[in-house]
Amino acid sequence: MSYGGLSGGSRAVTALEPVLSNLALLTVQANVEIAWVAEHLVDGVFQPTDRHERALDTQFAAIARYLPGSAALRSGG
Repeated sequence: MSYGGLSGGSRAVTALEPVLSNLALLTVQANVEIAWVAEHLVDGVFQPTDRHERALDTQFAAIARYLPGSAALRSGG
């Protein structure tokens, strides 16, 4: 998940991927990019668009695909 200006923080996410890899953290390619996050706040509560919700569903599905294999990594096996 990233947020920012026009790119929705995607450049920052790309820049951080090697750092996360060196920390042995798993990453997924699917990302929820939220451009101009303040425009999506109503009374201090984030109101996602359909695009945000579809991207989040895609990200959750990508994470779910990693779970079976990552369990063995977490247990040292």
